[in-house]
Amino acid sequence: MAPAKNMQELADSELASLEQVRSSLSKLWLISALVIGLVLIAQSLSGHYGEDPEPAWKWFLGSVMPTVGVIVGALCYTALDARRLKYVVRRSFLRLCYALSIVYLLLVVLTIAIEPFVAADSFELMRISKYWLAPVQTLVASVIGVLFFKAAPPESSLT
Repeated sequence: MAPAKNMQELADSELASLEQVRSSLSKLWLISALVIGLVLIAQSLSGHYGEDPEPAWKWFLGSVMPTVGVIVGALCYTALDARRLKYVVRRSFLRLCYALSIVYLLLVVLTIAIEPFVAADSFELMRISKYWLAPVQTLVASVIGVLFFKAAPPESSLT
């Protein structure tokens, strides 16, 4: 099969509306951040982190908020640009974005959830979690950055 010369040659089933994709990924990230944040609030108020929950909050904010900030910033920046309603994205890229986002968010949740089952205390576990979170966060930042800041109309100069 010859490679597609422009986006129009791709079957409609292979494309998704960029705005719908951004909206659904935004919901995934915002709801996940809210739920994880609520868990940390409950743990902080119950004394789970002792008298100073600051390290837990630094970990959470550094793990989730950069991506949430990029997403919200991009949504604000493009909110009044009606031209973007015509933009599309390949579903294969959409699946990659979802897969990486879900894997990353699950790793964040698992870092909190496994604490009772490991020898390290909460803060030590959060400190060493950078070894498994950072590589995936880098990949997530790459795909989210492309999805939220790089866009091309479906029939523009892609020919």
